[in-house]
Amino acid sequence: MKDNPVVRVLLVDDHEMVRTGLRTLLAGYRDLKIVGEAATGAQAVELAASLEPDVVLLDLRLPDIPGEEVCRRIIATGCEARVLILTSFLDQSAALEGIEAGASGFLLKQIDRAMLHQAICEVARGGKVFPPEVAQSLALALQERSERQRVDSLSLQERRIAALVAEGKLNKEIADLMGLSEKTVKNYLGRTFIKLGVGRRSQLAVLYRESRQGKPPEDFGMQ
Repeated sequence: MKDNPVVRVLLVDDHEMVRTGLRTLLAGYRDLKIVGEAATGAQAVELAASLEPDVVLLDLRLPDIPGEEVCRRIIATGCEARVLILTSFLDQSAALEGIEAGASGFLLKQIDRAMLHQAICEVARGGKVFPPEVAQSLALALQERSERQRVDSLSLQERRIAALVAEGKLNKEIADLMGLSEKTVKNYLGRTFIKLGVGRRSQLAVLYRESRQGKPPEDFGMQ
């Protein structure tokens, strides 16, 4: 935030009524000034560079560019604006991508006027704003991403065995299907347990299935 005590705010939302509502809500605060409005991501990036706001109040769902990419582009312009995401509902994936893109906070539109004002001022001072329900959801999303990354780090052979365990196959069945000895399968499983930090087949099965959610089935080239 610059030396000027008035926080300059850019509103970004594709709905005119939402922008009007936000402008009306914030109009009563003498320490805030709405310097511009954008209805698209492209407009937001252009105005952030030309108007040099202190805070960009950004909706994640825009008609042309995803909000998290808009955040990334605004920061890439080199302007000193801090991005505060304001959206209708909590989307873990989008929220996480927004934070990774450099956003300084994440708020739901159900927030009241006083809390919104406080959040804008906090972000303008260089702070971070994440309400408890948002912080909890992001922590869960980070944990799930970490688990998926651990599964992805397995070797091809280890993932093949994990997939068969997730199907309920026993070691002998896995050995027969893969042309391995049961001892070799046990050795692979032992290494996989260590890599994933699990101690039971049931935990491995759950972790593998969760890691594949939203992804196409793996093709291991097995007949």
